[in-house]
Amino acid sequence: MVAPLLAVADRHCPIVPPEAVLPFTEAAGAADKTLLWYEGDTGVALRHLGPLIGARALRELWPQILSWVRERAGRRP
Repeated sequence: MVAPLLAVADRHCPIVPPEAVLPFTEAAGAADKTLLWYEGDTGVALRHLGPLIGARALRELWPQILSWVRERAGRRP
């Protein structure tokens, strides 16, 4: 079984840079692949946690993530 893939990448993250995320995303066997870019937040000390806790992430990124999940809820690959 191959599941849909959603990846979130940050162009400026030194911990998990795009060079680590993009080849993995490309190599994944899923036909349904989505890559979302996290553009960063002010006040998030640990940049790689920004997509989880940043105000901008909560306002802009998470609605996209939740919409992606809702669109696929109940679907079988």
